[in-house]
Amino acid sequence: MSLLKAKSLYTNDLGINVPGATTITKEWGENSFPLMYWAWDCGMHQIDFRKKSGKAADAGTLGHMMIQNGLLGLEVPKEELDQFTQEQIELAETAHLQWMEFESQHKIELLDYEGKPAIEVKLTSKEFGGTLDMIMRVDGDIALVDLKTGSGIYPDHIVQVAGGYSMLATEYRIDWKKIILANVPKDIDKKLNIKILDRDEDTEIIIASQEIFSNLLNVYNNKKYIKDFLKR
Repeated sequence: MSLLKAKSLYTNDLGINVPGATTITKEWGENSFPLMYWAWDCGMHQIDFRKKSGKAADAGTLGHMMIQNGLLGLEVPKEELDQFTQEQIELAETAHLQWMEFESQHKIELLDYEGKPAIEVKLTSKEFGGTLDMIMRVDGDIALVDLKTGSGIYPDHIVQVAGGYSMLATEYRIDWKKIILANVPKDIDKKLNIKILDRDEDTEIIIASQEIFSNLLNVYNNKKYIKDFLKR
């Protein structure tokens, strides 16, 4: 699997371009406060946050791909590894090892979707789209798995996956039982952070996430309507 992936575009059955779940969730802005503090802290320590962010993002992206390639029994090609520094590679390898430790503690099976391994599964409804990182069977239950690079798992991540992605999966008749969010660490001293939501045990959280996501979709559509009006 290549690291050089094009940005996902979503087109519904009517041929109309629709927003992705990530774009819709940004309407909440919940994750902007930790980012602002992080940028301020970098400035206080005379660190260029743009350079640090790029390095961390690269390591996180590489860790993300190492996990997915590992599930397919593949190595990341050398010509792609050559794009990263040794520090970035070590950070990514640490994240991959931590994921493998999680795998060792559970019975995990990567499923197929439409005749292919269920990695980067792109789903599109009438109003929005989303790409599931993996669909797996974990301890006997079908799980929607999302890998997040960054410094943690935030409420908007829950809304995006337990809200938007679960709605898409249900519409596509994927009989999911669990939602797994795994934060791929960007720093060598951080641990892989995994949150698991169970459809039966965490019903209220999932319903709340779906309601918030639906409201954010309304905000997105109404803002677009107003912006289009101003362009006339």
